[in-house]
Amino acid sequence: MSGADAPVDEEHVVAFLAGEVAPPADAVARSRLVIEDVVCAAMAGSALPELHGAIEALALPAGPCTVVGCGRVAPVEHAAMANTVLAIAQEVEEGHNTAGHVGAASVMAALAAAEERDAPGAAVVDAVLRAYEVCARVERAVMPMRARVNAATGWVVRNPHSTWTTVGPALAAALVWGRDPRTLRATWRLAVNLAVLSLWDPYAEGALARNLTAGLSAQAGVTAARWAQAGLQGSADAVARIFGPLRAAMGDADFDAWFGSLGTTYEITRGYLKPYPSCRYTHPALDALRAALPATSAVSADAVDRIEVHTFGIATLFAHQHAPTPTSAKFSIPFVLAAYLVDGRIGFESFTDRLHDPRIDALARRITVYADDGLEAAFPQRWGARVSVVLRDGRVLVGECCDPVGGPAVPLAADAVRALHLAALCQRLPAPEAAAILDALTHLDALASVRPLGARLRGEGCP
Repeated sequence: MSGADAPVDEEHVVAFLAGEVAPPADAVARSRLVIEDVVCAAMAGSALPELHGAIEALALPAGPCTVVGCGRVAPVEHAAMANTVLAIAQEVEEGHNTAGHVGAASVMAALAAAEERDAPGAAVVDAVLRAYEVCARVERAVMPMRARVNAATGWVVRNPHSTWTTVGPALAAALVWGRDPRTLRATWRLAVNLAVLSLWDPYAEGALARNLTAGLSAQAGVTAARWAQAGLQGSADAVARIFGPLRAAMGDADFDAWFGSLGTTYEITRGYLKPYPSCRYTHPALDALRAALPATSAVSADAVDRIEVHTFGIATLFAHQHAPTPTSAKFSIPFVLAAYLVDGRIGFESFTDRLHDPRIDALARRITVYADDGLEAAFPQRWGARVSVVLRDGRVLVGECCDPVGGPAVPLAADAVRALHLAALCQRLPAPEAAAILDALTHLDALASVRPLGARLRGEGCP
């Protein structure tokens, strides 16, 4: 099965990548914002001692590309790998309701490729936009098949940070390096036939090793692009052989509409930004809790008898009440809700300084999470939750969330986004330097070269 019989029109994909379709201004602006968000997330990730120490100890080859916040440079493949690991570690990077986190690896591959070739910022913005659009469609198509793999094997093949496909980072790097259709077609064919995935996701255990899978996906993608640049051709039948089963799993009509919208509908504009540095699956419950609380008075954690959370199915996997590590806390609905009630806010410090607070731990153990059929039916288009706070005096406070804050339905204001990005940068940088870097990222497509920005992002001399 190939050519006209293939499930995906490869020529349409290549034409979109090669620039035959000009994206609208809102998609370009969103691409710039996605890059800003991912870079800020990586800087925050570089502040984690475990990751920072591991990168310091790595025997990285010499190269021209920045490792964010770590004062190091490396070849493109290694920089893309390390920076993608950093970008997802704090659970604060952007994402997409139906396509996972396709931005992180694509952004880091494009930036590293641009540093190597001394490319302008506009090339990075356009490359990320086009790679995001293609990769989002691949990731969404994979989701039903992923469920079948889990059911058949008992594995937990879930990590969504562009690990199921190397397409995003491969195309992002290739686009920065050039727009030759033959090379783009080879890159697409090579990358779509690769997947880097973990068979177990230790999110509840909290091991930061979970982030390496996404980094390896970025590295594999850039490597595929490099081989395509060198003249290696991918399999002509790969698209048909891979997407045939995915089309059947997703449903023919849905699949055809999803891929047919490439170049017309821009999924990058439908992504979300995170107002809290925790797994997105915790956000609907947190927003429902905030809706339940009185606007005029505080509710003491000691006054709470128990909290019941009803939400969509996959979010119930994040119901562990004991969170021994920062990462496990970021993936725990009970911890996130308890920390918010005790402290009145959720920030980076909630998962470090406040991790072992006995009041948070005690309240988290009184929070239970249940699946709700109605909320499950609306997922993944809508991520909903309902929270009931049962007080010791017998009162019950109820709050609901249909769409969590940060997505297209409830977007963050520009000043709130800037504050979030500054907070992420300031995990590693002094405030004046953080502000200067954020200003450069905000005007990325005006930069004649990304190399000066890369030098600043190394964070050399940071405490």
